[in-house]
Amino acid sequence: VQIAEGFRAERYLRIGHAAVAPVLGHYFSSTAGRRWGQRTAAAARALGLDSVAVHDVFKYPLTQASSTALYASLARIDGAASEARLLTPGALRLEAYALYVGLLREFAPEAEWPLEAFTVRDVNGQPVAGAPVTLGGALVLQSGSDGVVRFLRTEPGPLEVQIADPRAAQTRLLLDSSPAHGSSETR
Repeated sequence: VQIAEGFRAERYLRIGHAAVAPVLGHYFSSTAGRRWGQRTAAAARALGLDSVAVHDVFKYPLTQASSTALYASLARIDGAASEARLLTPGALRLEAYALYVGLLREFAPEAEWPLEAFTVRDVNGQPVAGAPVTLGGALVLQSGSDGVVRFLRTEPGPLEVQIADPRAAQTRLLLDSSPAHGSSETR
């Protein structure tokens, strides 16, 4: 919190995993924090993550931050099954991406960003789990256990995709779609 206060951060995000139900928590009187939590919860649902409750929490960093603050715990870790699910290929990176999209929504709340998806496949046509995938030369995602990469299309037109996994049949491809086309599958 001291570091964030030192450069006058506009947003403060605390990320954790706890032995309680998933939550996006905000300071009890923070309307902006509640709205950020709601946008992040919507982003998580759109990307295929479980529903996350949004409500006030009393975490010390949230009470001390002067900026809009959010505590994000998108998965619980109090059982073998929930921990195993969190450790599946792509799960943590998808959570991080959902938090990123929630933050983007703070600055573009009305933007229409359709969900896109494609499957990373090997030479035999089988899905490749856990493949690192770079979109547009900057955003690094990872295929899930089903080989699928899900993302929101924030800009229309061609999108360069690089797959950094030797198991993948293709390592470079160009997705060419507009927001009206929706999902595409690439082999």
